[in-house]
Amino acid sequence: TSVGLRWQSTGFLVAGMESPSGSASERLNYPTGLTFVASNTLYIADCYNRRVQKLTIGQAAGTTVAEQPSESTSANLNRPTGILVDSNGNIYVSDSFNHRIQLWQNSSLSGTTIAGPGGLRSSMSQLNTPHGLARNSATDTIYIAYYGNHWIMSYASGATAGTVAAGGNGAGMLTTQLNSRCISLFYFDSS
Repeated sequence: TSVGLRWQSTGFLVAGMESPSGSASERLNYPTGLTFVASNTLYIADCYNRRVQKLTIGQAAGTTVAEQPSESTSANLNRPTGILVDSNGNIYVSDSFNHRIQLWQNSSLSGTTIAGPGGLRSSMSQLNTPHGLARNSATDTIYIAYYGNHWIMSYASGATAGTVAAGGNGAGMLTTQLNSRCISLFYFDSS
């Protein structure tokens, strides 16, 4: 038996505008992460605008659901890259240049640090430029892909330190290694 898979060879624009980039609600500036939820809603990590945009498919403009203009404080984002949204509408953001993971409770005006803070990683409790995110909803464990470290860490709910879940043995092609400076998208399959 042979199986053939095809997809539409021409795409269509669902978020942002073709050019130029910008900070208006219908524009994006270096979108790096996205997640789609069942309500036909797309969440976008708008990296250089330091925000997360929520967009209902078919609408021209998005709504900012997590944003801060500058600096590293408990509320500010600095180059968000990875994003996931849980079944309660809570938003998890890889706050890359602040070296942490922020949780924005549904309808909250500010985020809470749930992993990190960081800097150059010298222990399992610090993050170094986190990018991709995935979550095991059954155990409430967050998986974080690191830029340049060639590994994925897992953080159990409430944990102050993570454990290596994949990679961690330098860059390479062995089954115990990952070879990517920037893992932005990955998925946790609970089956």
